[in-house]
Amino acid sequence: MENNSYKSYKIYNRYKKSEGKGGYRALAFFQQAEIIYDFTVEFCRRFIPSPRQKDQMEQAARSGKQNIAEGYLQKSLESRIKLLGVARGSLEELLGESGKRHGLPNKPNKPTFGPKIALD
Repeated sequence: MENNSYKSYKIYNRYKKSEGKGGYRALAFFQQAEIIYDFTVEFCRRFIPSPRQKDQMEQAARSGKQNIAEGYLQKSLESRIKLLGVARGSLEELLGESGKRHGLPNKPNKPTFGPKIALD
């Protein structure tokens, strides 16, 4: 059985080998964060009258995107993971801010994938 540090090393090595193939802009979750940022800016421009809430939402979306990019450039795996956690927190904050406008709960429910069907 592999110990955790060796397993982490293997994962990190695999990640490092993929670095030269497009950088952080090639990461699917960075591309999603860019889309979220662009959508948030446009959404705020059209529908959010409060400058304070608009600024909070745009900053949260920008922070999510920037922390992914910054985390990618870090040398240590620990720093990368930490910044990805910060990015996730920023994007969850954005979800909370947009949810306030629409009367949604701060924490989203876990996704459901339809009714359970018994297979006989």
